[in-house]
Amino acid sequence: MSKKEDKKAAEQAARQEAQRRQAIAEFNKNNAGHFVIDPDRIPTEEDIRAAQKDFEYATTTLNEKNDYIVADKENALRVAKFMREFIGNCHWEQRYFVGVINFCALMDEFIEKFDENNPTDLVLEYGPLQFAQIMFANYSGNGLEEAKRMAEINDEFVPIHDKLHELTDWYENEAKKCEDLRNRWAMYAQGYAMEIVPQDESHKNASVEEQPAEEAVTETPASEEKAE
Repeated sequence: MSKKEDKKAAEQAARQEAQRRQAIAEFNKNNAGHFVIDPDRIPTEEDIRAAQKDFEYATTTLNEKNDYIVADKENALRVAKFMREFIGNCHWEQRYFVGVINFCALMDEFIEKFDENNPTDLVLEYGPLQFAQIMFANYSGNGLEEAKRMAEINDEFVPIHDKLHELTDWYENEAKKCEDLRNRWAMYAQGYAMEIVPQDESHKNASVEEQPAEEAVTETPASEEKAE
């Protein structure tokens, strides 16, 4: 290759690198606080394999998690009875009738097998948990009498509703982390060293397996005697 050709190739490479850095700067600007690409680093094959493993581990761990604690053993029977009664009498639409039948059967089984001498936590897999959260979040009624009934059970309803919401929020947040790891792996494979910006430095090293800080419904509401 002649000197002229060498110079031309070098100029072209310089232009490509300038365009690359400009694209990275634009990406970093548009994704500030979420993703950041290091313009001075090119991922190696080892880096790409490590990013793939990070994604696969996080996804597998989340998908295999099946122990969402809704209520501790001191409150498990009461909460199960309340949820059985509430969902068993709630308004449903379309295919949700299947969920109502299955969830009530699940609570009936838990209540029947519950041993008050050897109590256990009320633990749900994600599917039933998500269904219960949807039903609690979208409850409805008709007229004054049903409004009065809701007012009577509200003290017990609220902490259970909040716990279901907390657990499903946790799951959705972890699912977003998995999606971020998938995007990171994809960007690595394309030659961009993209990293995920920690949303909270205090949780930067937290595991995908961690539960929310508050483990379960532990407080007895004022209306406990009504659920019994």
